Amino acid sequence: MSQTKKAAKVSSGKGWATLSLIVFCVALVAFFFLGIKGTKLDKEGLYKLLPWVPTPYDGWQEAIKPSQDFGTTELIVLSPQGEASQEDLTASAKVLSDRLHALGLLETVVNQKEGKLSFSYAKGGVSEEDLGKILQTGAFTFEDDDGNAFLTDEDLDQAGFYPSDETMQNFALSFQFNEESAEVFTQKTEEMIGQNLSINMDGMNVVTASVGSKLEGGASIPGFSYEDAVFYTLLMRSGRLPVHFNAPEVVESPALMGENAQTVSVYILWGLVLIAALALTVRYRLTGFLGSVALLCTFGLSWFAVALTQRNYSVTTILTVVGATILSLYGIQAVFGGMEKDMEHGRSPVQAMRAAYKLEGMAVLEVHLLALLLAVGFIIFDAGAIGSGMRLLAMLLVISMVSVFVILRMLVTCTQLVSANSSRKEV
Repeated sequence: MSQTKKAAKVSSGKGWATLSLIVFCVALVAFFFLGIKGTKLDKEGLYKLLPWVPTPYDGWQEAIKPSQDFGTTELIVLSPQGEASQEDLTASAKVLSDRLHALGLLETVVNQKEGKLSFSYAKGGVSEEDLGKILQTGAFTFEDDDGNAFLTDEDLDQAGFYPSDETMQNFALSFQFNEESAEVFTQKTEEMIGQNLSINMDGMNVVTASVGSKLEGGASIPGFSYEDAVFYTLLMRSGRLPVHFNAPEVVESPALMGENAQTVSVYILWGLVLIAALALTVRYRLTGFLGSVALLCTFGLSWFAVALTQRNYSVTTILTVVGATILSLYGIQAVFGGMEKDMEHGRSPVQAMRAAYKLEGMAVLEVHLLALLLAVGFIIFDAGAIGSGMRLLAMLLVISMVSVFVILRMLVTCTQLVSANSSRKEV
């Protein structure tokens, strides 16, 4: 009787284990399907989940734009109107750099040479309309009903925007002045109760709002579209351009890595990942298949993080993703290798798994933490391209640790399929 109950318990456990594995694999397939195809989030298609997994087909470049390494490059050359000092050109380069970085072009550098400014990015990285916007001076003035400007953008401390209603169609532009100017704004708006406050940019009216009460150091004004709110926030945060420039000269050049380098790199990426997954499956069979699932999770989630952080498809990004995936592969191989050695010494699969997580798993965790600490160090001491790349690496290291130590353990523990043979013998 007891053997019958025990057999039923084992059979039930294996059933739930098999179901858990099937559900997780279906979720993984759905995740990659959405990553490759994307989907509409509403009937009208206004909100979309863009494809984020690089494939040989078009579509994903909207979420992860190709960098100059893999896309046609546009060189923008700016000539100042009239004479411009070196100090003003240097300040203008800083402002333009901040604006380009705010648009997601984190690797773009503004160069100063022979009295001109120049920068480059992959074709399509910035639309013609957006390029015209970021080249505007961005001189904001805050005026009363009589047109008297009592504060300017140089007095601002913070600027931002947020949805002003539940439809997510209207946005409010918010701003806060620095300590000294905040007192001026508060006092002035107290005097202007019942009058209008106007915000102008480069002599053109942005918005006019009625002052209903005293405003403490700043204000939030609704009625903006998302695009306008982003644009005005970007210009307020970066500050005004000290130099007025002529119409930009645009020069196109081929991708630095070659015409077909992007497609070739995608094939190589997928080839390496699939070979690694196949090798794990062949080497460790069912346990290796579970490791392959964790490896694919790392790969897919890494590109999802790249899309969320608006990184470009560049050599640096590829190396970062590959590095995180290799660390995941190392962790999986180390844990499975430890399990295999323990099983050769007579331990059950479950006992071997627990021992491997305590010994080899701890060593893998130390490697991940050491790499994470190094990345954090670069983030703290470098605010440039290296620090920016390290921020992505730190995020991918966390994803790698989750894939190795959470997803893999959950799969192996919940399925219990690694001990199916020994359980069957006991029954």
